[in-house]
Amino acid sequence: MKKLSLSLLLIISSVATSSGLVLADELPFTLSGHARVNYGHQDWLIPDFRDGFEFESFKLGVAGESDQFSYKAEYRWYENVDFNTVRFADLTYHFNERTEITGGITQTPFGLQPFASNSFWFSVNYYLGFEDDYDAGVKINHQRGNWDFQAAYFMNDEYNDAAKFARYSFDVADDGEFRNSEDGQYNVRANYTGRFIRGGQRKLVPLISMAIFST
Repeated sequence: MKKLSLSLLLIISSVATSSGLVLADELPFTLSGHARVNYGHQDWLIPDFRDGFEFESFKLGVAGESDQFSYKAEYRWYENVDFNTVRFADLTYHFNERTEITGGITQTPFGLQPFASNSFWFSVNYYLGFEDDYDAGVKINHQRGNWDFQAAYFMNDEYNDAAKFARYSFDVADDGEFRNSEDGQYNVRANYTGRFIRGGQRKLVPLISMAIFST
């Protein structure tokens, strides 16, 4: 049994208006996104359904900055599984070049950042909720030399509804029988960036990465 899948991406790089196209460098913010189409070959199906294209997802992102503030948000629509969801939406205040505080639906500081997966299917860490995970809370980031320190508190998951399964991040769930939910989570993380091989590239190594849940 074989299945071959290919993905085609259409990247959004400009914005259409009633007066024509607006160049990206003329906008007060940055727009990004994709339209993704999959082609699949499934040799166990009858010939009429063995090959075909399928619209998979559409993504829209926005990011910008003003004075000491910056913001970013991303929303996704998935056609093949029929749901749409926010990935992140946060606001950051930059105290100075080394310290910043972020609030909103933001990435939990845990493990390699922004993620360690190098596959279309991510990795087992993503499906366990340890990678590319976003929750509602506040975090502070401080850089000192080659060190990067992060501390965060998350009040709940991104929707504050453990029974809502249509979401980007994997979280504990309320299925009606087991009433699980994310209610109070502390994260601390420390990274050191250094050149560990002479002549090699600088590598980011998470020396401390911890999540503590409260009830």
